[in-house]
Amino acid sequence: MVNRPADEKKPTITSNEIMRMKTSTIREKVVAVVNQIPEERLPQILHLDISLSSRFAIFQKKTDKITNFAGCWKDMPEDLYHDFVNEISQRRKSAFSRRRNLDANIG
Repeated sequence: MVNRPADEKKPTITSNEIMRMKTSTIREKVVAVVNQIPEERLPQILHLDISLSSRFAIFQKKTDKITNFAGCWKDMPEDLYHDFVNEISQRRKSAFSRRRNLDANIG
């Protein structure tokens, strides 16, 4: 962490502001922040980056598996699709109501 005088406020940027920034501006800000990190902390930052990168890769693989199903029902007739959605909804309600009943009986 950067040691700042108590009266100096850290500049804040909102998520919305970041989303509107150009990639080059974000890169400049990230580099400026990294340049303020003390040298002895850089190995920890690198470890964090590697850790986050591997977690993102795992998340991306899971997302890719899920999105493989996207659009697989696009050719299903409308009435059959609505029946299917209603069936799923009813099964979920039934499963969760049974679970609530089991939880109530245990407690």
